[in-house]
Amino acid sequence: RIRVPDGDSTLPSDMHGHEEQRKRWSSDSSGEPSSDESRKRSTKEHRKRKKKDRKKKKHRKRDRSNDDESDTSDRERKRKRRHHKRKEDKKKRDKSKHRKDEKES
Repeated sequence: RIRVPDGDSTLPSDMHGHEEQRKRWSSDSSGEPSSDESRKRSTKEHRKRKKKDRKKKKHRKRDRSNDDESDTSDRERKRKRRHHKRKEDKKKRDKSKHRKDEKES
């Protein structure tokens, strides 16, 4: 929402809300319990931040995976290899199981 700089706000309650917010923050610092409204707002902001972080993490992970492995640490490489190996083993196992089933029929 765009605020009009000269203070001629179309919503008179808007300024009032800001004033209340300032009061609330000051009361928070003095140790008084915060109102339900501010708590709701903070959880909402927290959720937003969490979502952003998740997006960032996904992005970072993707970048790392398509990098060439020269600059990834040894441990990282081993972990990847182990994971990959396990996946391959699983595939083999599934195939062999399938073959056995065919023999029986």
